[in-house]
Amino acid sequence: MENFNNFNYSRWTLFNAIGWLIGIVLIFGIAIIGEISGIGPKDSQCIIGIGIGAGVGLMQWQFLKVYFSFPSAWFWFSFLGFSTVYILFDILSVFLPLKPETSLPFASLIGAAFSGYLQSHYILQKRFSNSWAWIFVNAGVWLFVHLLTSVLYLFNSSNFFNQRKTFQLVLAFVYLLIGGPIIGLLSGKYFKNLKGKE
Repeated sequence: MENFNNFNYSRWTLFNAIGWLIGIVLIFGIAIIGEISGIGPKDSQCIIGIGIGAGVGLMQWQFLKVYFSFPSAWFWFSFLGFSTVYILFDILSVFLPLKPETSLPFASLIGAAFSGYLQSHYILQKRFSNSWAWIFVNAGVWLFVHLLTSVLYLFNSSNFFNQRKTFQLVLAFVYLLIGGPIIGLLSGKYFKNLKGKE
């Protein structure tokens, strides 16, 4: 029976952290290209889903490919799940008064649930008995990370403790980067308990 007893928790967390960082770089890169070329609406939020979904999905697959021979579909399902939902929310914002601070957590929740469903149904289900739980784990972890980083960033921006500007910038950068490690730590518990089909 296949299992994840030898699952490397620290390496999984590291890979998620790197993926998050890649996602941030992609977001800024796409935003700069869009600004220079004039392509896309200025208030578009879909680059967040595209960047983070691609970055984290890529590094999760790199880990799962090496240790458990997962197919590249893991990456594509992450990328498609997040980018599709974020693009849909962008389209809806044209017709509805959606504010990013309230709509983006839902976009993260639904995007993670959608990508989790695709990964669970087409990859995990073939090999593991409790694959369906990944849908809820993935969605819950991403929602928690989105809300946590948003609250910390806004709290820091308000300068509640009257920090120096330099210290504020350092904290803002730290808050921006903690998402990946948290995703790795929380989602790793699921993989640690994953059991193969007999």
